[in-house]
Amino acid sequence: MIPAKDIQDRIVRAVCDLYRHDGDLLNLQASERSITHKLAEHMQRQFPRWDVDCEYNRLGAQPKRIATTLVLPDIIVHRRSSPDNILVIEIKKPDGEDDAADMDRLHEFRNDPSYRYHYGLFLRLGRTSCERAVLLSDEGDKDWTGLVQAALKELGYGG
Repeated sequence: MIPAKDIQDRIVRAVCDLYRHDGDLLNLQASERSITHKLAEHMQRQFPRWDVDCEYNRLGAQPKRIATTLVLPDIIVHRRSSPDNILVIEIKKPDGEDDAADMDRLHEFRNDPSYRYHYGLFLRLGRTSCERAVLLSDEGDKDWTGLVQAALKELGYGG
């Protein structure tokens, strides 16, 4: 398992790269899928030995489900066709729906024995900075908003 500090560093770098190279998607209010796709590309560079997929809907050959509901997480870091699931990510734009449903889904992914994600991450991405970042792990939910905002501010994002 990758330690939480290492996960933190990789995520912060990927989010900073998103704002640096693809911030126009956030400024233009592009679709959530466009934004998650680009973030997944930046995540892939941070997790080179892992598969980083958007809306991956398989558990082996079967559709991905929680209870009886089909689910499509925004981004996952895993190894396809294996039980190695490291990180599940849900993303919202500023005008997106309430955070609670995504937070609940992340907890379900982490607690479901079929998936056993080591970490869950919720990101609410604003036009000029990250509005909310929460990491779910065995140590509990940790608010990383200030950490991500500080890294972005060093790059000139956020105010």
